[in-house]
Amino acid sequence: MEANDDARSLTGLLRSTGIFHCDTRLGEDTALRLPAMPRTVMLHLVLHGRCTVATAEHAVTLEVGDLALLPHGRGHTLSTRVVDAEARGTDRGANASRSGVGSADTGAIPLEDTVRPLLGGIVERLALGDGPVVAHAVCSALTVQHPAAPPLPATLDDLLVVRADTRSAGLRTLVSLIDDEVSSGRPGWVEVASRLIDVVAMQAVRSALESNESGPGIWTAVTDPALARVMRAVTEHPGEDWSVGRMAAAAGVSRSAFSQRFRERAGEAPMTWVTRYRMSVARGLLADGVPVRIVARDTGYDSEVAFRRAFARETGIPPGAVRRGTVERA
Repeated sequence: MEANDDARSLTGLLRSTGIFHCDTRLGEDTALRLPAMPRTVMLHLVLHGRCTVATAEHAVTLEVGDLALLPHGRGHTLSTRVVDAEARGTDRGANASRSGVGSADTGAIPLEDTVRPLLGGIVERLALGDGPVVAHAVCSALTVQHPAAPPLPATLDDLLVVRADTRSAGLRTLVSLIDDEVSSGRPGWVEVASRLIDVVAMQAVRSALESNESGPGIWTAVTDPALARVMRAVTEHPGEDWSVGRMAAAAGVSRSAFSQRFRERAGEAPMTWVTRYRMSVARGLLADGVPVRIVARDTGYDSEVAFRRAFARETGIPPGAVRRGTVERA
């Protein structure tokens, strides 16, 4: 199997949990201020019309089918006010224009001050401004987690844009389906649209990660074919007897060369990463009610006692607390 398939397999472990999806309709000369939501991915997908997304530093104008992604949950405004044409910006937030940044935020209405009827599940509706709707967008907030990696890398720009004319055929189809569901109002549209939005958000995050140039970290390590091959093997078989020597053999390099390469790219020792991944798997199994002795076996521990010690040392809580539901699933 090709190395890039290994990297895609690892990226494919990303999971999202929707916080809210909002069917947003803005009138002319209207601005909405969204608060910062740390450790949250925020997304705006324009279904009809045109609007501007602006952080304190950058502004981009979105047109029909364009998608804005804020991978770190940065506070920003969504506006239909006319700004300089240069604010259309590019696909990278760092290269977006400062044009219109101040004008978009002036007098913006805070999200928490708006009335947003709940349509079902986590889907809300927001209508803001007088007169006809000049921008119709889906606005979402989600948490994104990966069992083998920490939060999204800080090197991702605060504001990323995926243009309608640069999307893959699959993403174009998904966006078209969302538009159809939201516009139709057919029975069950809320549930269908919510799931489709989650998929679009995950595809956008995955694309951003695959194209991101960052320093040492797991997202850098997976771009190394040999490391990606090993990491995929570990994530698919966490209960096997993994050691630095075995991983080095799987990578086709010496033990010392593998350790150095992994540290340089991942920013941590190989077994430190293996333990953290195993504990992430263990936490999910415990939350599902799997007995501790089975979890220990499935995550590579010879004894339940050794697993309990390792779990408490790594997470700061005993495995029984997760199993009893007294702490949240990671």
